[in-house]
This record gives sequence, C-alpha cells and structure tokens, in this order.
Amino acid sequence: MPTAARHAYFPALTLAALAVVVPVGHARADVDLTGSWNVYFQGGSSGVWNITQNGTTLTVTVPGETFGGFINPQTGSFQVYSPFTPCPVVFLATTSPDGNAFNGDVYNTVPSCPGGPNTCTCVASGPSTANGRGCRVGAGGDCCGDHVVGATEECDNGPEPADACCDATCHLRASGSSCTADANPCTDDVCNATGTCTHPALGAGTSCFDDQNACTTDACDGAGTCAHTPVVSGTPCADDGLFCTTDACDAGGSCAHTPLAAGTPCPDDGQVCTTDACDAGGTCTHTLVDVDGDGVCDVFDACVDGVALTKARLKVGRYGTPPGDDRLTVKGDMTPPPNPPLDPIADGLRLVLRDSPDGVFLDVTLPPGAYSAATRTGWKVRGTGFDFVTPQVVGGAVKAAHLRRPASLPGVVRVAISGKGGSYVTGLVTPPLEVSVVVGPAGGQCAEATFGPASCSEHSGVATCD
Repeated sequence: MPTAARHAYFPALTLAALAVVVPVGHARADVDLTGSWNVYFQGGSSGVWNITQNGTTLTVTVPGETFGGFINPQTGSFQVYSPFTPCPVVFLATTSPDGNAFNGDVYNTVPSCPGGPNTCTCVASGPSTANGRGCRVGAGGDCCGDHVVGATEECDNGPEPADACCDATCHLRASGSSCTADANPCTDDVCNATGTCTHPALGAGTSCFDDQNACTTDACDGAGTCAHTPVVSGTPCADDGLFCTTDACDAGGSCAHTPLAAGTPCPDDGQVCTTDACDAGGTCTHTLVDVDGDGVCDVFDACVDGVALTKARLKVGRYGTPPGDDRLTVKGDMTPPPNPPLDPIADGLRLVLRDSPDGVFLDVTLPPGAYSAATRTGWKVRGTGFDFVTPQVVGGAVKAAHLRRPASLPGVVRVAISGKGGSYVTGLVTPPLEVSVVVGPAGGQCAEATFGPASCSEHSGVATCD
C-alpha cells in the first residue's frame, strides 16, 4: 500500500468496526491468499507482500512493516488496512477465480458516528486514490499488472491510470483515444496504435491560457507552445488614471503610459489664478498666473507688466486710532515707455497697497477727466506733468496726485500721491508691503515697489518705508 497515504496507529475499536464489513466465511477457506505476491500500485510503487491467511483474518508483512486485514473466502473480496489513526488507509480488492491474482483500489477512510461516540466506525470516503494489482509469485500464466506481456495480453505496464493506453485487462485502447494529459494546453493527448500516449501539437491559433496581459494575444504557435504575441502597437490598454498620459500597447507587448505634449490642457482645478496644463512628465499642473513673478496672481495684480518704482517712499497710517485721521504718502520715480504717452485725463490713476499677495488693504482709483471748477475735482495739466485735486478724500485715502517729468531725468515720471483725513487702515499693517501705481492701460504704464521688514519702521501708528 502506498506509504504516502498512511497515518498513525489505529485503535482496536475502529478495527473491529471495519471487520464487520467482511462476512465471516467457512472455517475451511475457499480462497487462500497465503503466500508471496508481487504487488503493483498506480504511480510505480511496487513490492512483495507476504500474506498469511487464518480463516477470515489476513496478515501482510513487507520489509519493516505489518498490515492487518480481512477476507471473505467464499467471494475472494478482501481488505487490508494501514495501522494508523485516526482512521486507516484501506485497500479494497477482489481475488481472481483461480486465486492467483487480485485487483483493487486504495481509499482514505473517515470516522462515522451515527449513534454517538460509542458507535464510531471508519468508512471509505471520496474517490479512489490509487489502483493496485497483485500476482502470486510462481503461479505462472498471464497476470495483468505484472509488467510482463503474457500470451493473452497486448500490453502490461503494471497498474496505470484509468486514462492510460493499456486498459485494466492489459489490452490496447483504440488508437485516438484520450489519454493522460501532459498539462500543455497546446498539445492533444491521444493513444497511438502501439499503446503509447502521444502529445501532438494543436493547430496554430488555438486559444491557450491567458497571461492577463491586455497587450498580447494568447494562442498556440503550432509547435506545441502557448505564445503570447504583442498586439498591434497603439491598441488601447488599461487606463492609469492620469489625464496627461495616453494608455496604449507598445510594440513589445507592454501597456505604455506615454505623457501628452507639454502644455496640453488638463482638468481645471477651479482656481482662477492658475493655468491647468500637462507637463512633460505626464502630470496635470496648476501654475500660478504671475507674468511678472511678484507672487501676485495676474487676475488680481494691478500691475502685471510694469516697471520698477525707484526711489520709492511709502507712509501709511494712522492705525489704532478712530477713523478719519489716516494719512498717506506715496513717492517714487518710474520710467514708462515713451509711447503711448501718459494721459491721466483719459485714463485716470490707480493705487493699490498690499501687505501679502492677497492682502490688499487699499485699492483706490482717481477717476479720469479734466478739472471741473464746478466740482473742484479733476486733472490739471502742469507743464509736462499732471496734477489731480479734489476737496473730498477719494477712496477714503487720496486727496492729491502729481505726475512730473524732471528736465534733468529724460523719460522719468516722478509720482507723488498724498492724503489725510482718510479712513482706510482697519488693522495693523505689517511688511513686506507692496505698492502699485497704474497710470495707463498699456504695457509698462504702471510701476511697483516692495518694501521688506528692514525697509520699514513704525511710530505712533504710522508705518514708513523707504
């Protein structure tokens, strides 16, 4: 019996229960298995069994081990069990009419206790795990399973699987019959005329196992191999979830995720201050719209493409006091392009103060228009420059603005903006502070200056930066 199926020693209670499945025969045995037997088990295991029969009891000895069993001498049906627990492996077989051969199957057994623990028996369970045959030593004649092709046999390979090409009677199965599979999906498994299980290649293009790669086809190559051939380059494959890549098979059969061209629009992040475009690495980027690099989004930047406000000076306050006494002074030089010429009468002037990229605390526009005597408000031409005057505080901060062109500084426009009695500072103003002066709509017709903490000081609620 194959040793792979054996378990530990089996208790007497279960042995007695197994014994009842074999009827007790006459005292004088009709079949006597006593003697030596060549035994062959499916899978190539073989050896000599020395069997002693005493009535219905069998004792089987092999080198180093002894098995027990029972027989019905009248029918020749018998069983041999392994001496192991919890339930033994059992070999159930039947003796040939001449008593010189037997054939049977190996089964695992499991406990069955229909009436409680005291009624437990072991019963065969599941399909046969192996086929076994025996031939009495010295009996002569044909014995199917002894590896000798006798006069009445066509083949004898010993015990074989049910799908072998030599059947249980040692005769060849018909040519073309299915036989033991070689586990190759690209071969057939058929007996030939001489009893050999052959494995001819299936036709090219026959489907075989899927390699789970969407970029290959899975088909036999006609030589018995399952080939995984790349599909046409460019065939869509699994999406990597990135908008900025294409997902397509490459020529080598891999799913490639190739970045789109840099600058390709990608999903909007919902922010007005960013542009949404793919970069060269396949990532959707959201870049701050800030042409002049001042950290202020162009959407909210009063001076996107301006010039520097040089010799700048800024005084703001008074914060911490009741409204109506705030002061303002903005001074500096700018050099705008000569064309188009500045014309605040047509364009007005805008002043923006901030203490962070989004922290605008003053945004005031002096309106366009020539001075009106009726309102005492507007722009006056002063030589090569302009003055803005008004009796009222504009935007809660500004009362006057002056644009001058010093003769000694060609191209320079000197800016001076002032106010008092204003109400625009509502809390503490802390540097860095940025000032933007817009004097026209054309590119370069605005100027900016930024004052860091080292450039500013505070006294009596008034911040002075220069």
